[in-house]
Amino acid sequence: PMAMQGMNKVPPKFSQVARRRNKQKAVQEYKVVKTLFSNDCFNQMGLLMESDSLVTVRAMQRDVKLLAVDTRVFREKRAAYERERSEAILECIGSTPWGRVLSPDTLQAVCDACEIVKYDGGVRIVSELDEHANSYFFQVVSGTAVEVQEKRSLLDRMMMGGGKRGS
Repeated sequence: PMAMQGMNKVPPKFSQVARRRNKQKAVQEYKVVKTLFSNDCFNQMGLLMESDSLVTVRAMQRDVKLLAVDTRVFREKRAAYERERSEAILECIGSTPWGRVLSPDTLQAVCDACEIVKYDGGVRIVSELDEHANSYFFQVVSGTAVEVQEKRSLLDRMMMGGGKRGS
């Protein structure tokens, strides 16, 4: 847990912190542990795990630009996104006959396991020959999909158990 949490104090925007620190005189004595270049990251665990920072990082040249993510704003946006996502998925699932008979806990578990996927026209979404075909459930949210009977090779038909001609 972050040290700030017990203080009931909202941290300032990072741009405000940067302006204040740019006015301070640089400390001259320190040991370089790792050099960070463009696209290197630091403090990401603090963002994801809500933990304290374990690093001190210094700018080594004038005008170092950083992409700074405010963890408080990140968590607020993430929570809002999850709420909107959950509401939209619950609405979709709840509009189906099978969704209406699920208990609230089961419905929420199904919702939590859902992800929105997109396919282009003509692309096979799933086939009974797919190794994991029975591992997925699908519900069309928008657009149109069709269930088809594909012409199969003799080997495909044999794998399905039958090997009969005429599929």
